[in-house]
Amino acid sequence: SPALISFSFAVFRLYDAIIDPIMGWISDNTRTRWGRRRPYVVVGAILTGVTFPLIWLVQPGWSPFAMTVWLIVAGIVFFTFATIWNMPYQSMLLEMTGDYNERTSVTSFRAVFQNLASVISSWVWAITQLPFFLDQSTGKQDTLSGIRAVAVVMGLLIIVLGVLPGLFLKERHYAKVEGNKKEKLLQSLKLTLRSKPFLLILAFAVLSSFGAITLSFGPYITTFHVCGGDQGRASVITGMAGTIGLAFAIASLPFFNLLSRRIGKTRTLGVCVFLQIVGSAGSYWLYTPDFPSLVIAQKTLIYIANAGLWVMLPSMVADTVDFDELSTGERREGSFASIFSWILKVSMTLGLALSGPFLEWSGFHIDLGANQPEEVMTRMRLGFAIAPTLLLFVAGAVLFFYKLGPARMAEIRAELERRRGAF
Repeated sequence: SPALISFSFAVFRLYDAIIDPIMGWISDNTRTRWGRRRPYVVVGAILTGVTFPLIWLVQPGWSPFAMTVWLIVAGIVFFTFATIWNMPYQSMLLEMTGDYNERTSVTSFRAVFQNLASVISSWVWAITQLPFFLDQSTGKQDTLSGIRAVAVVMGLLIIVLGVLPGLFLKERHYAKVEGNKKEKLLQSLKLTLRSKPFLLILAFAVLSSFGAITLSFGPYITTFHVCGGDQGRASVITGMAGTIGLAFAIASLPFFNLLSRRIGKTRTLGVCVFLQIVGSAGSYWLYTPDFPSLVIAQKTLIYIANAGLWVMLPSMVADTVDFDELSTGERREGSFASIFSWILKVSMTLGLALSGPFLEWSGFHIDLGANQPEEVMTRMRLGFAIAPTLLLFVAGAVLFFYKLGPARMAEIRAELERRRGAF
């Protein structure tokens, strides 16, 4: 049931959202010979990789309730360890450089590898449909065995690659904070949420990510409207869209980096919003059984826009950390990273929680496959196009109030280095 799946993922996001600020605060206030973040990155990566395959140990003969319970419990274990790794990792990103433009360069380099990983993940569904994963007794496709094999390989990659920042990356501000007094959790969160520029970034992130209310529509529309119920064909289109779209997204990163240096991060983010609006609104016409390849074109535009967006936002959050240090004298990258993650996950939680019921409200029934009534598919396509488009218009309007541009950040950096020296 789409409702049960969306409910399960909503539970994950809600739980994740609760523990993220706690882990950010813990890493801000940890003092060890290896730093604040590095021990958690190493241990967290190992535990995350080990627990990732557990999610797919569910058995096909179980009831839907038992499957849902297993998914939620295994998911909570996995996301606990993922948070132990992710929050310190995100915090390390925010303190890597104090230069306004170099921050965008750093997030651009990270985005290259993020997108490479996304290329691989876009083919996971297609990999599980390979003839290698046939049930020998029935001759039918055994998707569960396929995803179990993929999960083991991904778990090993998480361990091998996830520990690298903890082993080799230096914590730039640790010498400054090593002797500082530890802050209480609520005090740290309260001070972080007083930052007006940061609150504007949070508002933008909520509006742009709440479009996840229709996120689950995409695979259903591709499978049952564009491909007439052919899951194998739909999985290949999804894989092709991921590969081609993400290749263009990676190629666009130098453009967004250069554009940010020319017109600033806020205006560059506005360009990304415009591209997202065009892609979201255009999905109504581009998801068509007459030209299935147009799905790839739509997804490519969204991938390009998201590539720029997720380069700009972390770079702008790093700017707000400097703004906060100017006001409070403290460095709390963990609090900023965790609250930013928390807000994203809360908005995605609401979107995912509503997406399943909204899909069923449209009249969609999985048992009908490609034989859905025409008005049902029309409602799904309209929701997929209109909801994110309207929210993106409001998100774009929020950017007009954000004032931490290149000139202001140069002033802040000069004042901070006058007070405590350069790092």
